[in-house]
Amino acid sequence: MDNDGITEFYVFDQDDIEVYEGKELTFVTSSDFGNDERVNFPIIFDIDGDTNKELIFVLEETNVIQSYSFNGSDLQQEINVSYSGLADSGDGETMIACREANDCILLFIEDFDACSGISNCETASVAHFNTTAVSSQITLQQTGGVSSNDRGLYCRSGVPQMVVDDYDVDGETEYIFTFGAFSEIQASANEAGVYIYWIGSDGSSISVEGSEFIDLEAENDPFDFDGAQSCDTQNFQDVFTSPLVERDLLNDVGSELIVGYQTSSEEFKMTMYDKDYNAGDDFPPADDSNGNIIGNPFLADAFPESTGDVDFCMVGYNRDLAVIPQEFKQIIVCGSKFKSGFETAEFQHTFPEGIFNVTTNYEIATTIAHSVQHSNAQTDSIDLNEVLTAYGIYTIDDSTCSPNILLKDLCDSSEVYANDLGNSFSLAIDSEGVGNDDLIFMTDVGLFYIDDGIGNLPPDSMSINTNPCVTDSILKQNTTLQITVTATDGNSDVFLDDDDLIINVSIYSGKSYEQRQGATNITSGSPKQFFFPVNVTGASEKITVTVSDGTNDPVTNSETTFTVANTGLEFGDSSCDITLLEDVEIADVEDGLLVDAEGNEFNNNTITSSLVQVADVSGVSVKLIYVLLMLFLAVVIIVGTQFSGQRQLNMTALMAVLFVVEGFAVVIGAFLGIFGIGLILTLSVILLGGLGIWISRIFIGGQQGM
Repeated sequence: MDNDGITEFYVFDQDDIEVYEGKELTFVTSSDFGNDERVNFPIIFDIDGDTNKELIFVLEETNVIQSYSFNGSDLQQEINVSYSGLADSGDGETMIACREANDCILLFIEDFDACSGISNCETASVAHFNTTAVSSQITLQQTGGVSSNDRGLYCRSGVPQMVVDDYDVDGETEYIFTFGAFSEIQASANEAGVYIYWIGSDGSSISVEGSEFIDLEAENDPFDFDGAQSCDTQNFQDVFTSPLVERDLLNDVGSELIVGYQTSSEEFKMTMYDKDYNAGDDFPPADDSNGNIIGNPFLADAFPESTGDVDFCMVGYNRDLAVIPQEFKQIIVCGSKFKSGFETAEFQHTFPEGIFNVTTNYEIATTIAHSVQHSNAQTDSIDLNEVLTAYGIYTIDDSTCSPNILLKDLCDSSEVYANDLGNSFSLAIDSEGVGNDDLIFMTDVGLFYIDDGIGNLPPDSMSINTNPCVTDSILKQNTTLQITVTATDGNSDVFLDDDDLIINVSIYSGKSYEQRQGATNITSGSPKQFFFPVNVTGASEKITVTVSDGTNDPVTNSETTFTVANTGLEFGDSSCDITLLEDVEIADVEDGLLVDAEGNEFNNNTITSSLVQVADVSGVSVKLIYVLLMLFLAVVIIVGTQFSGQRQLNMTALMAVLFVVEGFAVVIGAFLGIFGIGLILTLSVILLGGLGIWISRIFIGGQQGM
């Protein structure tokens, strides 16, 4: 949300919002939003129009809408809007969505627990909200009865989501959502169903543009509503899904809506609605799929005969108690308007006994499912989509299918990756911006980042050719210099295509008369030519070439030199590949240390940096260069004091000067990290030995003179 290119993860922990960053899940900050209470599924949207997105959520028990911005280090509350003054506000569930800045909608249900009363004991309403107020309330549904014992309950879906889409192609986007209705009316049978609503907005007020009701078979469990439940006691939110909306690609007009729902306690299906809100095909068309719903329908490329994500799937979990040993199956049901023959396929994967059942949780989003691509498996040369659930990643490969008489293909689903964290919810997110998702799992004890090992690598090689050749030659002033750059991207994984590259070239780099040229969208491995007039004479002028893939920082920055004079080579006289300065092993700086080509470490400063570069170019070690410099310094002192024509130092003074200067040089070498303890001891012994010999000679000579 802070636009720094690093993905943040926002975790609600009781009354705190915690922020984690990057694939390392580094904790950044947290903020107390005030109450330890039930919170809806948050959204991220730029509600105030400042180009920075905010985290928006509802405190459902105190009827407050809050939003927070993140500046890279801290969370800051932006809005705190109450809707407790609206009619029929209570502690029921909510959903929110925004289509533009200051143009958002709130669905709120009066009670979380089943209510009782003769009429209007439970209400579902919508209202418009912005950064300052909630207004324009519309009552969508109210339960009604004939006695004080009549009860009713409204619940959102297990993975609540509002869709924003111009569904009827009228130029205005609508808010589209579902909620469930469960009631016990003494004068009639128990009722259960799913409401679908299309809500329009003019930016300040809202209106109902369409609605549909799916009548669930109330005589079957889990719809045997006895009035004593709330939305979390029998998982009424898992009886139906939020809608999936996609373009009507078959007729190329308007949109289609797909919603999933239980037809009994052990069977489910999907129904499609057209742009005029009319129910159309069912998936499966005849025999329903066995199991309980896991998550909302999602787009997928389930059938090779279709192209792109134009198919759709939904996941279920089935526990067959009649089979010994008991079978636990994940059922992935996929439908298509583009597949020839059967329109529905059911992909089944059998789990080992004892696998956790994600359909038994409330407010733990283990029922989220996604279509993903995490392997390079192919069918008919088309990549298979795979499905991510709380259990792991599973294939949908219709080459394993066999038709049956119930108008649905029966297929196998193979496991690509198994989640060994246990009962948890999963998210697929491309946090590194490489075009492939990593996985996020959250359990009741922590947040886990599963890296797929794919990373977008920077450019890894570059060659440069010049015409005329600039190596060991002189160019004629005002001739044309052609520079041809060929760079390759570093991506080698089968999932990632080579990036298009950005190449920038300059001549006379760093001078006031510098010339620059650049090119974008250069295919990896393709040569790109640049032409410059070399119109200024000079020696050791610089050519700089920088290559980037647009995602990583520019990493291939190369320099070479050239010379221009009144006479010299002209364009077409010669050409050559030039040697890049990066081809010479320049020392690396790590943790404050300088490392030469041999792996020796030195304290990093101007002196050692210069010595290391000389050593790398010459091939002579830094230690030997420093010792030679000490020897050279001694020679300079001797020549300067004994043969300069000035008054000469006597031998005693000369040796004293040499001992002090060379000893000081040894100390400096030790401080710079050039001399290890062994060499320091050796040089100290040599210096002290020399000093001892000199003193003894003075002593012996003095005696002989006597």
